Amino acid sequence: MEQTFREFHRRTGATFVYVTHDQAEAMALASHIAVMHKGKLMQWGAPQELYQQPNSAWVAAFVGQGSILNLDIPGEDRQQVLIRPEHVHLHEEGLAVQVQRCVFQGERYWVQGVLADGQSLAWYHHSPCLEHSQVTVRCTQGWVLQNENH
Repeated sequence: MEQTFREFHRRTGATFVYVTHDQAEAMALASHIAVMHKGKLMQWGAPQELYQQPNSAWVAAFVGQGSILNLDIPGEDRQQVLIRPEHVHLHEEGLAVQVQRCVFQGERYWVQGVLADGQSLAWYHHSPCLEHSQVTVRCTQGWVLQNENH
């Protein structure tokens, strides 16, 4: 069906609205996506923009997978930071995390851990991580989320 929609759009140039709850399908098909919650438009933008630059913690939690951590940012009060699982890597130095769960997903493992302050962090890894073990991770990318009260 995705290929049929793509081909139809390519041939006709027609604009069409497609409503789905399947995020992967929406990301693959759409040039722009409207994220709705309880009848309210939460964010509108290109799939990459929604994934990489969510405008709120709600959109960040809803679109894709990720962990929202409260972190001290230099020169700022504690901020909410979105960390996507593909940007977390085991490393010799970094954040200490206790592995809580490790789930095989075929081409990778999904790992969920807990930081010393109790915050949850999830990441992908190519091999299993022993549950209840202590590991050290580095985050290569993150996004500071805007305060939803503004």
